[in-house]
Amino acid sequence: MKRIAQLTAVLGTVLFAGQALANEPVEFSERPLTLTAGTLNAAAFFVVEGTPGDTGFRIDPVVIYGVTDDFEVGAYPAPVRLAPKTKYTNPEVFAAYRLLRGPIEIAPELGLVIPVEDGTHTVFIPAIRFLAGLQAFTSLHWTFEFPIRLTGGDPEADFRFDLQFRLNVATQIYLHVDTGVELPKYETDGGFVPFGLGVGYTLAQGDHAFADLEIGFRFPGLFLTGGGDTTNTDYWELAFSGSFFFGVGAD
Repeated sequence: MKRIAQLTAVLGTVLFAGQALANEPVEFSERPLTLTAGTLNAAAFFVVEGTPGDTGFRIDPVVIYGVTDDFEVGAYPAPVRLAPKTKYTNPEVFAAYRLLRGPIEIAPELGLVIPVEDGTHTVFIPAIRFLAGLQAFTSLHWTFEFPIRLTGGDPEADFRFDLQFRLNVATQIYLHVDTGVELPKYETDGGFVPFGLGVGYTLAQGDHAFADLEIGFRFPGLFLTGGGDTTNTDYWELAFSGSFFFGVGAD
C-alpha cells in the first residue's frame, strides 16, 4: 500500500505539474455537499448498459465549478449514446447552494434538462440534498428530486429519492452503496428501486485530491413496486469513471 501511494504521488506530480491544486479532501467520505471555492471538477462516465437481447454504451461528461464554498454550478454538457445507435441526448444544467454546514448539511438544487432529442420535453428539477457525517470515514448522502416535465399540455411530475452510503476503507480507497426509489407520475404501482455498488481510488498530492478513478455496477430497477415480479435483473449498468479536480482562481 505504501508503494502504491508513492507511485500515485509521482504520477500526480507528472500529470499535474504546474496545475493549481484544488482544496477537495482526499477522503471520498469526508467531502462536503458543494465544491470548495475555485474548484473545477471535470468528470466522464463510460457506461455499458445491459438489456434483454442488446447492449448499449454511453458517455456522460460532467463539469462542476465551485463559485464559493457554498454555491456551485454544473452541467452535463454533451451526453452521447454510442450504441446500439449513436445519438446525442438531452444536456442538463444545475446549481446548488449549501444552506447548512457541519455534521449535517443541506443544499437546495435546481436543474434544467434542455430537450434536443425528438419527442422529449423541457424538465425542471427542483431538489434538495442532504449529508450526514457518521463515524470517521463514513457518511450518508441523500437527495429528494421533484422533476416537472413541460409537455405542452398539463405538466407531468415525478418523484425520485437517492440514497448513498460512503465508506473509506483507507485514505485513498473508498466504496459506496447506492439505492433509492423512483415513482414516475407519483404512481406507486409503477415505481422501482435501484441498487448499485462502486469502488474507487483517489489520486492525491498531500492533502489535496486531484482524481477519483472508479468502477461501479448497478441495477437501475432491481426491485419493482407494482404487481407481478418484484425483482428485475434484466437491466444492468457497468460504469468506469474518472473525476478530476483543478484549482481555478483559488487562493
